[in-house]
Order: sequence, then C-alpha cells, then structure tokens
Amino acid sequence: MRNLHYTVVVRDAKRKLYKDINGNTVVKFMHQSSFYNDIGIIKAICVSLFKDYNAISKRGNKINIEVSYYNTISGTYPSLYAYYDNKTFIKF
Repeated sequence: MRNLHYTVVVRDAKRKLYKDINGNTVVKFMHQSSFYNDIGIIKAICVSLFKDYNAISKRGNKINIEVSYYNTISGTYPSLYAYYDNKTFIKF
C-alpha cells in the first residue's frame, strides 16, 4: 500500500488562482490517502473533494483534482488520474 496525493487547484471564472481571505494567492491544496488500487474508491474521493471545495468556493470557480504518487526511484510525483469540473475522470 502506498499513499496517493490529491492536488486540488481552484481557479475563478477568469482562470486566476484562488485567493484566501487575506488576498494571498493559493496555488494548490494537498490531501493524502492510502492507495487501495481501486478506481472506484479513488473516483469517490475525487468527487467528495470536488463537493467540499465547490461548497466553499464562489459560484463559477473551476476545480481540478490531480491524483499522483511519490516515485522513490525518480523522486517525482507521476500523475495517475485527473478529475475536472465534476464530470470528467481521466486515467493516465
């Protein structure tokens, strides 16, 4: 079992990055979960994250979620899945 990294990026209708209440730009939000190698569970987590961020963001914001894992050999985070706008789930 390995950890999956869920990176959430929120942009407004003009595609500008999310700003917090102090006006600072927030590039991304990070979440982690254990990897069960079950696409159904991974998609359910993406849908849940989308609903959470959609509930607290302004109307018209675009929410993109990328799922990756840490590759110890290359030291990188290759993408496994992407989830866009509450309807598109892509497996890489």
